[in-house]
Order: sequence, then C-alpha cells, then structure tokens
Amino acid sequence: EDDVNCKNIRQLSAVTAAVDKIALTVAKLPVKLYERVPDGGRPHELTGDRRPFLLSVDPGDTLSIADFWQAVIADYYLCSGGWVYINRDFDGVRSLHYVNGDSISVSRNNDPIFKDYDVFVNGKRYYPFDFFKILRHSCDGSSSCSIVSENTQLLTAAYKTLKFEREQISRGGNKRGFFKSAKRLSGNALDELKDAVRELYQKNKSALLNDGVDFKETSSTSMELQLNESKRTQTDEIFNIFGFPSSVICGGATESDIAQFNECIVNLLNVIEAALDKDLLSEDEKKSRYFAFDTRELTRGKLKERYEAYEIGLKNHFMQIDEVRREEDWEPYGFNY
Repeated sequence: EDDVNCKNIRQLSAVTAAVDKIALTVAKLPVKLYERVPDGGRPHELTGDRRPFLLSVDPGDTLSIADFWQAVIADYYLCSGGWVYINRDFDGVRSLHYVNGDSISVSRNNDPIFKDYDVFVNGKRYYPFDFFKILRHSCDGSSSCSIVSENTQLLTAAYKTLKFEREQISRGGNKRGFFKSAKRLSGNALDELKDAVRELYQKNKSALLNDGVDFKETSSTSMELQLNESKRTQTDEIFNIFGFPSSVICGGATESDIAQFNECIVNLLNVIEAALDKDLLSEDEKKSRYFAFDTRELTRGKLKERYEAYEIGLKNHFMQIDEVRREEDWEPYGFNY
C-alpha cells in the first residue's frame, strides 16, 4: 500500500520528530486557571482548583503527563483530532482520560445551522460536553482535518521514497537489468536462470549464468540519481507543514528559526486553551475564568535575555526582587514593597 494514513505516517522520521518535539514542548508548560477581576485589575491565579494539576502534572489516567500530551497532539495533527474524556464527580473534574480516535465514532445531525452530535465509544453513547476536543480546521465542532489529508501527495511521495530505499536494501543493492542470450533457452535452462536470479535478489547470493547468457544493467532512473536531494527537500517540506524549519531539530537553527518554532507552539496553545475554556469550564465560570499555559518556560533557556528583561522590570518598578526570584524558582527574600 503506497498511500499514507494515520497509521503508517509515523514511519516518516521527519513527521515523528516534529510531532514529538511539539508535544514534549507543550507537556512541560504548566497550565494555570485565572480569574478576571471585575474592576479591570490584573487577573489572579486560582491555586486551589484540581484541573490545572490534571493538565500539568498527572491527568489521573494510566498515562504520564508527557505521554498524555504526546498522544493527544499526535492525534490532532495526524488523525481525527485529540479526544479526552472528562471524568466528573460531585466535586468537579476527577480525572482526564485520553481516548484513541479509533474507538470513537460521531453521529451528527443534518442541520447546518444548529449543529449537534453524539459520541459513541465502543458502542456506548456520550455527549459533546463529556470530552474536551482539540480539533484541527474543524467546520462542525466534531470533525478534524489532519495534515495527512491536507498534504497527501507530498507525504505519499516521501513514503514511497522510504519504501524504495527499503526495497533497495532488501535486494542487497543489486542493480536492475535484463538478461540477454545468444540463443533461445530451453525450458530447463530458463528455469535454472530464474532460480539463479531469485537467489541473487532474494538471498543476495552469487548467480552462475550459462554459456551465452549475459546480464545488461539498466541505467539509473532520475529518482535514484537524485534520491538524497529529494529526501532533503521532502524533509524540509514536511517540517514546513508543521510550521517551523527542520534546523530546529536537525541542527543549525538561527534565532529566527527558534522564534518561528515558538510561534508554532503559541498558535497550538491558543487552540488548546480555547478547547479547555469551552469544555472544562461551566457556563458560569466562562464569564470570568480562563485557562492559560505559562509560556515563560519557552524562554527559560535564554538566560541573558531573561535577565535583561528582569533588569528592565526592576528599573521601571513594575517588578519586585521577590517576583523575579519566584520566576526563577528561587526562595523569596520576604521583601514586600
């Protein structure tokens, strides 16, 4: 099968590397719940709620938080969207459970305006509010458009290139060609020739040819001659699908490349935050509360830039020493100006 799908697409190393890089970056960003102040003041963080803990530390499932986000984000990009079951009790949300897209079927109504749907997991009926869903380019709130369906030709070409390499290796690098005989071969001689060729290509053994039989090698195809160049181009194009250059993973990334990757992460975080606000907040909570990722972790590796930002904040008196120390996970001095 030459066509790509959500199953075999992970065989492309560029796809796997891009998805894992994005997912693991998201997994290390804490999720916080904020409440807006009515008089327009600065929103404050709500620390007593269990939901940020489930999204940042332990979802309460058999998966770790890293595995949880890897599974959800991989489904977001490659399959039918990331689906997470919300296990509620009388005290609120008790746990979050990733659900593989293969186990989900959606039954939609036919109304293009008042759209509605039911969710079935292994035949059991659920409702939209039982899940929070991270969907890509959705037009109805229940379907998702994967990069596989949007970029079929590019990904199929890359997958065929991978299969071509595998076939080359499986026959030990033996060249393709044809056999030429000075005279017509008898049935026995033809059978012997076929057996010799089979030994050559399947078991990588030497082939002995009868007198008068010669092997003529065919010239390399354009695909064979340009294979390495084609692979590099395909790799770059695959990373472009995800929104950042290949140098972020392959090495040699510039500041501009890193900034492009961070922008890709922030765009995905906005999608996730919108999904969390829609499905993890009650109707009353939506009036004043919202979820947000702490994106400061994205810049933690840039020590000089971070310290220069703190210096500006201290000099202009909109930050205090203890606030800076808390940002760095250091023990505050106890100053309170």
